[in-house]
Amino acid sequence: MCTNLLEAVRSFHVIVVTNDAEVEQWAQQQHVDVVNPDAVGLNVAADAARAWARDHHREQIMIVHSDVPRPEALPLVCALRGIAIVPDHQRNGTNVFSLPVQADVEFSYGEGSFQRHVTRASAAARQTPCKLHIVRHHQLGLDIDTPNDLAHPLAAPAIKEFLS
Repeated sequence: MCTNLLEAVRSFHVIVVTNDAEVEQWAQQQHVDVVNPDAVGLNVAADAARAWARDHHREQIMIVHSDVPRPEALPLVCALRGIAIVPDHQRNGTNVFSLPVQADVEFSYGEGSFQRHVTRASAAARQTPCKLHIVRHHQLGLDIDTPNDLAHPLAAPAIKEFLS
């Protein structure tokens, strides 16, 4: 799934944020920049990515986790200006979060993150000002969190490649 994700956004500058030495080695083999955050957790990783983007004078950042098996539509989200949030199928989690680097939005991944991110992003969009996009997408909304998710028909191509 990581390779599929990387291929979907290869035309953009991609960084991998990880504390895992094996993932870091894989990313380096893919010629992708690696950021090693000071601590563990999705929020820490997202903060580290945003800090890297600020330090490298980027204007927009998109956070995507590696458990999205069908990332082909990510360039559509990249094209949106302002803040874009793609919820998971249950409208509980946040699968994709794109925002201006300077937007004052605290990351809050975990159970119920979609609503927390929408609330925080709405406030930031009013302050910035910028547009807030909620993108419900059948492919980007799928993430692999449980064994049952592996049975989803959209997951089949990614899983098939993994098993072969």
